[in-house]
Amino acid sequence: MLALSATLLLAPIAHAQAPPLAAGEIARVAGAPVLKTDYDHWVPIAQASAGDTVDPAMDGDVRTQVVHLLISFKWIEGEAARHDITVKPGAVYTRYQREKRRSFPREADFQRFLQTSHQTVADLKARVRVDLLAERIQAKAVARAETRRGRERLLARFVKRFSRRWRAQTVCGEGFVSENDCGTVVPLST
Repeated sequence: MLALSATLLLAPIAHAQAPPLAAGEIARVAGAPVLKTDYDHWVPIAQASAGDTVDPAMDGDVRTQVVHLLISFKWIEGEAARHDITVKPGAVYTRYQREKRRSFPREADFQRFLQTSHQTVADLKARVRVDLLAERIQAKAVARAETRRGRERLLARFVKRFSRRWRAQTVCGEGFVSENDCGTVVPLST
């Protein structure tokens, strides 16, 4: 009887363990893969941003920053889907153009920025899209507040629940761990 009880108590723990990530994945958020190819794409961008020329395999800060960025994209996209929040391509284009004109009045300066930052126009638009989603999620989270203090309280409560919800659904591969983002760490597929 005692052995059966111990087995039943241990069974959920064994089943709660996530399987290794599929080949090419470095993490998974709510079943959606975070791909090594995306990681490899964003590493030079993070290095350029930090002024680094260090090998990311040796630089934990760059690795963590990129993993966090990619996971946060998935979290925001997932939260937007939960609330049926969407962003139309036209809204992304309009915001992108506005930010581009504000930051780079001359096209030559913009092209130089793309070269030195290692970003593409698609990268910038992806960031704009995620920013717009995040803004809309935040607006929905604080919509019923009547005061600034009320908005702050609702937002703090939302962020706490948001982080807890998405961390629990995030599986990171060994070597690609972002401490505040990963609910589970599993071996990478070989």
